[in-house]
Amino acid sequence: MKRGLFIVLLAIVLGGCEPGATPTPVAPTRTVSPPSPTLTAIPTATARPTPAPPPTNTSRALQSAEVGDQYKIHVSLPGGYDPDASPGYHVVYLLDGDWYFDGADRWMTKGGVAKIAADLRNLGAMPPVIVVGVGYAGDNKRERDLYEDPDRFYAFIRSELVPLIDDEYNTVSSPEGRILVGHSLGGYFVMYALLAHEVPDPLFRDYIAVSGDYTSYERKLFAAEQDLYDRLGSGALSGVNLYLAAGSNEYGWVINSNREMAQRLGSRNYTGFRLEFTAYGTHDHYTIVGPAIRSGLRWLFEE
Repeated sequence: MKRGLFIVLLAIVLGGCEPGATPTPVAPTRTVSPPSPTLTAIPTATARPTPAPPPTNTSRALQSAEVGDQYKIHVSLPGGYDPDASPGYHVVYLLDGDWYFDGADRWMTKGGVAKIAADLRNLGAMPPVIVVGVGYAGDNKRERDLYEDPDRFYAFIRSELVPLIDDEYNTVSSPEGRILVGHSLGGYFVMYALLAHEVPDPLFRDYIAVSGDYTSYERKLFAAEQDLYDRLGSGALSGVNLYLAAGSNEYGWVINSNREMAQRLGSRNYTGFRLEFTAYGTHDHYTIVGPAIRSGLRWLFEE
């Protein structure tokens, strides 16, 4: 009897159920293999374009019969310059070349406008260009040339400097291939050249005027613009591209005169005239030079 009872209890323990209950079947153990790893292709990095060779910079003296003075002309040829390339190279004519051509001025971007042009070319923002900086072989006479007697200086650029550059280098020898750039007194001269001399026989079609005071000299430039509009109407500046810039932190009369000039020109609705005005909030009269010229060149070559 005891032996039979022991056998029953053992069956209950081993079966995991009460007497008379049907044992619960145990599912067979499954071995799950880990999923095969997914191989994701790593995209090939886009190769950066190979930078162009650095520009070649030279300087020379040039005697002017128009002004009766000697200038120092700085020329930067783009890397890989081809004297036979078609249609030739645009030319940036830079005033105050002694300061801004290669960054000699302490406020100017390192390497100056020559490097700015090379950098923008490497970024694909503009084509290779020739940069011509106009400086002085002797004492600096910028006030005489850019402000006090700009007519003779303009005559020097038109009849002596530009023909020389077009003759010696492979340029786009038309107004559409030339850009005039100036800062401060140079900015004033850029606007003077445009409003007093360039219509209807232009030497340039593209202009960058930075931080000029256009209300100075008894508002002569505003009078010139009014005369231009009165004579030729809304077609007076057809084909002209003008980039104006000033620093919001510079002299009040400078930023105000730039705002007034931009407003005046914009209100005329000149046909075929492209105008951009930028007030740089973090820059003053000196720190603006490099950034404004860089932005102006970018803007001129935008499609």
